[in-house]
Amino acid sequence: MVELKEVLKDCEEVTYPDRTKLLITIRIDAYGGIWKFKINRGKTSILSEKKPLIHGWTYNRHLIFAIVKALKVLEDRFIGEKIEIITRLKFIEEGVNNLSQWESRNWRKLKNVDLWKKI
Repeated sequence: MVELKEVLKDCEEVTYPDRTKLLITIRIDAYGGIWKFKINRGKTSILSEKKPLIHGWTYNRHLIFAIVKALKVLEDRFIGEKIEIITRLKFIEEGVNNLSQWESRNWRKLKNVDLWKKI
């Protein structure tokens, strides 16, 4: 199970003082038509391939999808470790911090429910 403390940082490099922790950076490039993520711990990095944006998907849906993919990589490689996710995006922070509330309301009025359920 992935434990989320805070939520993901989008579209910018991050200076993170604690190099023992995992850090995820997600980049959605609407102009270049790609998305990708990078996971760091100290000097070790896991970089996803650049993936094309999916026609008809919103920026928010691509971002949630990239988070799900990054968390899947972490789940497979860092089993049992706490993952701290940092964001500047309010909708991601509120979405992750309120997953149990959304679930208790049967996910009503939540966009991209299929992806939120995977987090």
